[in-house]
Amino acid sequence: MKSNVFKIFIFATLLGVLVSASSAFAVCKMQNLGALNIFLNSETGGVGRFSNGAKTSQVPSLVEHCAATDGPFLMLAVGIVSPQVDANFSDLVFDGKMEAPRCSFKNSPFQLKEPTYPTAGLVARQHQILKSCTYLSVADLEGRALNFKVDQKACKVTNDNRGYIRMEGDYCFLRLRPFNRVSISVAIKEECQSPEFLKTHGINPQDIPFALNSYLSGDDSGLSPDLTALGTRQGRLYIQPSQQLLSLTEDNGEENPRFPTDFMVDTHMGNISITGQNNTYTIITSLAASNLGQSSCKQGVCSTPNSFMAPVAAEMELYRLSPNGKKELVDSWWYADFIFPQWQGLLKTVPHNLQETHIETGDEYELVTLFVDPLDDFTMATQDFFQFLINIQGTLGTAGIDPISSLPGFTSSRGLRPVAGLPSLSSGDANQIVEQAIQSLRMFGDNNQWPSYYKKVCNPSKSSCADAGKTKFYSKLTTRFKVLEANPSSGAIKLGEYTYKRESPVLGNYSKSFQQDPAVHCEAPQ
Repeated sequence: MKSNVFKIFIFATLLGVLVSASSAFAVCKMQNLGALNIFLNSETGGVGRFSNGAKTSQVPSLVEHCAATDGPFLMLAVGIVSPQVDANFSDLVFDGKMEAPRCSFKNSPFQLKEPTYPTAGLVARQHQILKSCTYLSVADLEGRALNFKVDQKACKVTNDNRGYIRMEGDYCFLRLRPFNRVSISVAIKEECQSPEFLKTHGINPQDIPFALNSYLSGDDSGLSPDLTALGTRQGRLYIQPSQQLLSLTEDNGEENPRFPTDFMVDTHMGNISITGQNNTYTIITSLAASNLGQSSCKQGVCSTPNSFMAPVAAEMELYRLSPNGKKELVDSWWYADFIFPQWQGLLKTVPHNLQETHIETGDEYELVTLFVDPLDDFTMATQDFFQFLINIQGTLGTAGIDPISSLPGFTSSRGLRPVAGLPSLSSGDANQIVEQAIQSLRMFGDNNQWPSYYKKVCNPSKSSCADAGKTKFYSKLTTRFKVLEANPSSGAIKLGEYTYKRESPVLGNYSKSFQQDPAVHCEAPQ
């Protein structure tokens, strides 16, 4: 049951659906509904918000129930989200400064290219654009006055005389008063809504992933060790390119963003591991992928489809190989994740419970990973998960009658601040979590603005392309491996003797063998 709930939150994070814990578990809290996605049209200066999944990204974050008397400080910080080579972990950079380790893959068909990690220059530039073009718009929903200093060390604060304050900087502070209900949203500065300003300042079309974090702080120095995290909200600043620069989705009006229609992600098989015993096993898989590419320029404005986030999804089928060469289907499932702009590495791992499987030393298996159409594959993955939620809804039990142990907290899919422990699966809270996820997925097909459709699938150099969804597959990964050891008492399973094969009319073919599974090795910065 643990992996089921873990799976719920993996897909909730993918769709930008963040479910708050019950107020019984935290008095002071930050409430979020959906990812905070903002678009800026580089051609017209138009701005707006867009959704992945249910249309909830318009709602500001809310911090409330934090002070019965004048007391703690609320610290707000917006940072760049930069995934490491292993995307299960991310850096959250608030000041634009980071030192990146040197990383490499071992025993993998995927060969890292330079840069082997998001460069300090890329993160510094993203940070500069985010600070140049955005600010925090903060207000009290009940109209109560907000207590703040104008001359903060790392934040410029101004009052717009409409009940809102405007905060610009790496770390901004408010002094919380009794019953403050603080609304926080990220807004685009007026000067950045000028195409000429963007061009003059070298702000090219791209995606900038960020996160809004809130904390209770012992003081407003920015140096206090007395910090309590209230919450985090992931978001994107999407600077839309022009149709003349990149091929885009259809124009549905100025209030709706348009996205690149060329898909240029290079994918390979990543890690494979299996754990379990007594016919209860979990296979954990990841993909190695590259979203690096060279920009093209027109009239001084440069971009590439690789400068934007993209969905990566595929159907996986696991077969047991018999000595006579026959294949027996063990199970099938869907893999789904998003890849960050100008990034390469191992996408996050996704666990799957194998159905009625017995694994022994010497068994040989084949894992087939099939990519057909980027959007259709991702949609199928969400529909598959939707059916999973419908099925699990009947297994949660009756609150207060069917006790199931509570579950520990989990780390968010991008290495951001972990979510607190979950309530008992037999409690009403668990039912509410599943129901909210189901309702969000119900709206995915109708309200979703991103991911959007793709017309072509290309290799990173765009020297080879195919129409999306018009062929049997644009890439097929076949991975064979052997169970070297299976310990029935500890559940430890050692795999080896890997053979990787790729068939792709777009990305190219290969077949390679390794004794051990792929691994990422990083050297600390000098």
